Amino acid sequence: MYEVTAETPLSMEDLERKKKFDRLQKLMDRCVSSAYTNYVDSIYRKKEFLELKQAKSMLQQESMHRTDELSRLYLSYPAISCVEAYYEEKELLWESTFYESLTREEKAQWMDFNPLDFDFAKYSAEPTFYNDRLPLFSFLIEAIVLEKCAVYLKKEIDFLIMATPMAPNSIVINEIHTPKTNERKEEKKVVGKANIFHSTLTTEQIEILTNCINEAQVFTTSITIQNLTNFFNGKLEGVLVSNNNRLLAYLMSQLSARNYITNEWQSVIASQQLVLGKAKEKPLTRTDLSSANDSARPEPKGSEIIDKYIKQLKKG
Repeated sequence: MYEVTAETPLSMEDLERKKKFDRLQKLMDRCVSSAYTNYVDSIYRKKEFLELKQAKSMLQQESMHRTDELSRLYLSYPAISCVEAYYEEKELLWESTFYESLTREEKAQWMDFNPLDFDFAKYSAEPTFYNDRLPLFSFLIEAIVLEKCAVYLKKEIDFLIMATPMAPNSIVINEIHTPKTNERKEEKKVVGKANIFHSTLTTEQIEILTNCINEAQVFTTSITIQNLTNFFNGKLEGVLVSNNNRLLAYLMSQLSARNYITNEWQSVIASQQLVLGKAKEKPLTRTDLSSANDSARPEPKGSEIIDKYIKQLKKG
């Protein structure tokens, strides 16, 4: 919406609008995070009961449904069509053309709304509850969530396609030696490693993250590169104890947002019981992690350390 540079300082009016947008953006972020997390968790639970081929088919159907819903939204409400280009933008309200696409009356309603009046419980029960006071609010949130879900589904489908065994050529089958009854079948050792987080992190990036986690004190103990490697492979000999759930959630969400790990990281940590809570020393649940992720704004203390190392990952 506006390009903020040192050469073009904001006017007082724009500064006030920017402050209001920042507060409204936090409301939007919470709504998006909650809906997106619930969707990813539901997909994760469905996949647990499906074979590889069935899971891929289910994800493909979901992807088509989400695409259809997005098309319907953009056709019905042209003002939110900017979401397609800006859904990853942290300051979507400020940077996108959404606000400028509203009518004068609708703009006034957005500027007059007091964020302190927003009741998340009422919104959760009925997403359109605030649309009279914040025009198109629920549709804006829905579009952002659907765009994020579409990216998530594509990534999951691509992962399953890569994981699907190739069908052997019939000629090759004929050349396979069939052992006689008195011959012992040679046992095949499964090679490779588990990748429960769908991690794309390299060895160098794992090292950078290890330093990050130790400096930020994400866990109650210092960890080694091997510890973190085992963590992402689901092969920890023991468990880690979270020193700050909000900081842990912030780290994992930052990795997920950059496609270093799966968007289902909350479900993976919970199902594998990889991390204990510091207070009760019980395995963190999806609810624990979801709540921590929702409350990770404003950024928790120590997030600046994580931000510093996340930037280094691109060089790793």
